[in-house]
Amino acid sequence: MDTLKLSESPENLKKPYKSLYDNLDKKTVSSCTTLGYAGTLSDVLDRTSSAMIMSKTFLDSQLSLELILDMPRILRGLMDYKIENRESGVEKYILDAVDTSLAVYSRSEGAYRKFLKLKYRLLKAFEYTLAHQDICQQDDSVSWHASSSVRSAASVRLLTEDKELGDILFIPLGHGAVSAGLDIYLRYIDITGNKNSVFYPIRFSKDKKGDVLPRTSELELEYLKKQARGRNIVVFDEDSSGRTLGQACTFFDRHVLNSRANKYLLGLTNANRHMMSEKSELDNPPAIFPRRIKNKYGTGGDYEITSEDFSKNLDLDST
Repeated sequence: MDTLKLSESPENLKKPYKSLYDNLDKKTVSSCTTLGYAGTLSDVLDRTSSAMIMSKTFLDSQLSLELILDMPRILRGLMDYKIENRESGVEKYILDAVDTSLAVYSRSEGAYRKFLKLKYRLLKAFEYTLAHQDICQQDDSVSWHASSSVRSAASVRLLTEDKELGDILFIPLGHGAVSAGLDIYLRYIDITGNKNSVFYPIRFSKDKKGDVLPRTSELELEYLKKQARGRNIVVFDEDSSGRTLGQACTFFDRHVLNSRANKYLLGLTNANRHMMSEKSELDNPPAIFPRRIKNKYGTGGDYEITSEDFSKNLDLDST
């Protein structure tokens, strides 16, 4: 796998970065109470193509929502295809889709051309079988509210407080964390200027998919190890109560970070899922806020995340 970088030069990225999430009005946010979807990769590519054509003339709240939801669905389909078809070599298309998703989310120059190239490649891939990959997304209002612009901005503030973090390898846990992860990653590099950072999603869905460990291929592990050189690692889950994020941090610490000198790994979440569901006040900030979780036992040890790790509140209304 080739080195993954933003293909656009820094000067071609719009500054300051304006999040698609910030373009959503209250009516659109409140109307999107679930994330349920069923279709094929070809269906999502066609939907996204139409949305991008329309967005070249105007980008309203509804079109922004479609781009926010559908670009991660493309990555969802590719990650699932990789797991269902071992040694297919689909990882190269995941890299292309990551690059395109970053371009679309940042509304960079050439994003539409990049998307059309990706669409053409995916529709023809593997004798047209990839285009028929099923994409099934369950309803999850908690994930949607945990991915809000306000929460993601708060998470970025936590990351930027760490002056030594620098360039990062940002790993959102699929499927749910990809959308907010794209937003957080782009906010981070825009604010810090650390544009030698890398974004790569890995599926780890314990509840919905029954994953026991992060679903990495051997090719991906080698790629992530290479990208970890000279970068600190951030593992992100949009709504974690601690168990999934802790296991993911332990996995990537052992298999990717691997005691690299002067580098470390952080866990990041936008919200505590259990607190949100217990309160059932999804339109209001819960009592639990984004926290960075550092390894308590040194590199190579298990990450144990408890409610105490969420105890320091961050005012989501502050900027």
